[in-house]
Amino acid sequence: MVRAFTADPVDPSVVDDLVDLARRAPSAGNSQGMAYLVLEGADTAGYWDVSLPAAKRASFGWPGLVDAPVLILVLVRPPLSGERAPGRRLEAVLRGRLEDRLRLMQAVRT
Repeated sequence: MVRAFTADPVDPSVVDDLVDLARRAPSAGNSQGMAYLVLEGADTAGYWDVSLPAAKRASFGWPGLVDAPVLILVLVRPPLSGERAPGRRLEAVLRGRLEDRLRLMQAVRT
């Protein structure tokens, strides 16, 4: 497991390939109840600002982790009860939920 990164940019085609491979991974009942959210640039910084505020980073065990230029978040939805995941629509819903949760986390910490 890698816990330290450089801030060097990652070729978008590498990120696309990684997400494509991940989405093909087996899932229970082939439900594919996962979506992948790629964060880059200011979105990555915003994620860390909310999930690991700057004041806590000095004591964080893996300080190089926050230098990653790209984050791929795996979002899992509850069991699908036999229905198929609706693809991009699910991704948009999950992105909205993640953004809502990040805002809520920020509000609670301030």
